[in-house]
Amino acid sequence: MNYWFEAVVKPSLMVFSTLLLARIFVVAGLGSWLESVLSKASRKNFGTLWFFAAFFSAAVLTISFTAYAMVPLLEKIEMPQSQKTKIMVETLFAAAAGSAIMPFANIHNVFLALRYHVALPQFVKAILPMWMVLMLVGFFIARPKEMFLRKKVLFSWKKLNKFDFLIGILALAILTLTFLGAIPPMICFATIAVLSLMVGPIRTVFPRLDRWVFSFAALSFLIFGAVRNILPIKPLTTIQSFFGTAFVSQVSNNLWITSILSGKADFLGAVWGANVASVGMPWASLSAITFVLVAIKYRVMFDGKVLLRKCMTMFLVAVPVTFLTMKLLKTT
Repeated sequence: MNYWFEAVVKPSLMVFSTLLLARIFVVAGLGSWLESVLSKASRKNFGTLWFFAAFFSAAVLTISFTAYAMVPLLEKIEMPQSQKTKIMVETLFAAAAGSAIMPFANIHNVFLALRYHVALPQFVKAILPMWMVLMLVGFFIARPKEMFLRKKVLFSWKKLNKFDFLIGILALAILTLTFLGAIPPMICFATIAVLSLMVGPIRTVFPRLDRWVFSFAALSFLIFGAVRNILPIKPLTTIQSFFGTAFVSQVSNNLWITSILSGKADFLGAVWGANVASVGMPWASLSAITFVLVAIKYRVMFDGKVLLRKCMTMFLVAVPVTFLTMKLLKTT
C-alpha cells in the first residue's frame, strides 16, 4: 500500500499542482509580458533572447508555462512552415533543457524526485552539470536565427493581473517548500488547488489539455508501476540507467521507463537519461507531447517530417555530450 502511495498517488497530486501553477501564471498575463519583451528585440538579438526566454521560463515556471506562452507565438513569426517547425523543435530543446534543473519543472522530474526522496538542493546538485552543458550546447544548436515577430506588442504592467500574479508567486513558494521537505505533498496539493480557484473557474485553470496530460501521467504511474512489480529487474549502474532511460524512451516514453525502473535504476543515471530523452522524439516525454498538443490547439502549422528529423538530430547531439560530461565528472 505504501508503494502505491509513494509511486502513484503522491507524484500524481504533485503533477496536478505543477500544471495548476503554470496555468495561474498564464491566466495572470505573464505570457503577454513575455511576448512584449520578445517583440522589442532586434532581428540580430531575437534568437538569443528567444532561446533564453524558453530555457529560464521552463526552469522557474515549469515547461508547461513555456509551452502555453511561447508556442502560440510561432504563428506570429515571419517564416516558411519548415523553418517554423525547426524553431518549434529548438524551443522544445531549450525548454526541456532548462526544466531539467528543478524537481517540479517537468513531470518526469517530479516523479524521480519523489520516488527517490531527493530534496531540492540535492536534486539541483545532481543535475547542475548536465543543465549547464545543455544550455551551452543548446545556445549553439538550438538558438533560432534570423527571426522576429511581425509587429511590436505593447504591454502595460497595468494589464497584468497583480492578484493572480501574487497567487502564482505564493503557489510557486509552496511548491518550492514542498520539494525542500518543509510542507507535505498533500498539503501542497490542497493549498494550490484552493489558490487556483481564486484565479478562475476550473475550466480556466485546468483546461482539457491539462486534464489529458494529468491523466496520461497518473495512468503511466499506475500501469507501469504495476509492470515494475512483475518484471524481475536487477539493480542498474549509473551508465546502464542513463542509456537505458534515454534510448528506450525514444521508442516509448520516459515516464513509462522511469516508472518501470524506479527503485532499480541509479538516480543520477535515471534523471540525466530522462531529461536527455525529453529533447528527443516528440513522443519520448510528456513535455514534448505537450508542446505538440499546444501547437495543434493554437493551430500552429508544422511539418511532421521536419519535426521528427530535427528532434532526432538534437537527441543524437545531446546524448554523447551528456555522456562525456558524466565521464569527465567520474559519475559513471
